[in-house]
Amino acid sequence: MDRCKDPLFRIRELFTAYGEQVVHDRISFDIYNGELITIIGLNGQGKSLLIRKLSTRQIPTRGQIFFKGRDISDFSEDEVNSFKRGLGYVFQSSALFTTNFETGSYATALDNVAALLRLRDDTSSTERDILDRSIAALKTVGVREVDFNKYVRDLSGGTKKRISIAREIVCEPEVIFYDEPTAELDPPAKEQIAGLITKLGEEKINGRKRTSIVVTNDPLLSKIIKGRIGLLYNGQFYVYDSLADCISDRCNVAARVYFGHTCNFDT
Repeated sequence: MDRCKDPLFRIRELFTAYGEQVVHDRISFDIYNGELITIIGLNGQGKSLLIRKLSTRQIPTRGQIFFKGRDISDFSEDEVNSFKRGLGYVFQSSALFTTNFETGSYATALDNVAALLRLRDDTSSTERDILDRSIAALKTVGVREVDFNKYVRDLSGGTKKRISIAREIVCEPEVIFYDEPTAELDPPAKEQIAGLITKLGEEKINGRKRTSIVVTNDPLLSKIIKGRIGLLYNGQFYVYDSLADCISDRCNVAARVYFGHTCNFDT
């Protein structure tokens, strides 16, 4: 991450409200090329909504989000589609296909990764190339070869999460969003997924690290993943260089409330 250069994302005076409930109260911050930033906060604080806006799944009605210097609200439909093709988005539920739409049979791990590659790939890759790239992605995230052709319905939650990550990285996105990636996983699986996210954040794609934006209310995940921390609380957004800085900021009621509601741990 090079903060001397222009930010990849610039968020300025972003405001979101539902009736009288203010979710984002004119928040402003930057996200830099190649960084891994974790956005934490209690349930209902607007974390997932924030990355939906960053990824153009929801366009801001007040405030601005700039990507590489351009306001995403000014993107044409073609530009939005091009922008989205450069993103990966790992959903909280994993959101895997359970049916192979070509054959009508149950979908496997390999089916899930290959299907998205076929959909997004515009280089006229052969079927062999697609399968080879899909297998490589599954191996990268640690899915066992014995699980490649198992039906998704028969796999563990941790393996499903790995497949959902493989499905996003196979297209080599510039930016990848993780929405509550350890939800509903047991502690060992949470640690493994956190380690995987860290590893993928260090990898270089075409000579540069991908930008990773993680949303979580899981203190274990925020402990394992290194990098800047963004804390959402009562509409305000606080940015820290590290989790240790966030925890030690006892003057900030937001940090005290968050870590009082989760768990305290040594950093």
